[in-house]
Amino acid sequence: MALLMVGAHSGDHVSCIVAPMGLLLGRRRHNPVWFAATALLLTLGTAITYLAGSLAGANLDPEESCHAAGEPYDRAYRRANFDEYTQWFPLHDRCHAGYDLVPAWVNPTLVALPVLAIACLAYAVRLAVLHRRA
Repeated sequence: MALLMVGAHSGDHVSCIVAPMGLLLGRRRHNPVWFAATALLLTLGTAITYLAGSLAGANLDPEESCHAAGEPYDRAYRRANFDEYTQWFPLHDRCHAGYDLVPAWVNPTLVALPVLAIACLAYAVRLAVLHRRA
């Protein structure tokens, strides 16, 4: 609670976030390698999430996957929306208009993880440049 008050009294909203993060990260917050490695792990997490979403309901027969999930299979809907489940992003594999075999958390995660990875990588570059100047 005191950490949040520091940000509120200083008038700097960023310190509300940075102060607790600094305590959690300790010396790592000054190490560009740590942030680069974190970016790499976030990228790996993105790949695993994409694979999990792509293989959701993985079966050679989508009708069988829908029935296994307890949902009716709408062949007319699948034909009318063929491009929806063959695109790279966002991932969808719908049985009908109201049910998707791809879990709801997959697509937001596929946005959040790369954004965090880019932020970590950018901060690692910034730290590396600052260390080089010093």
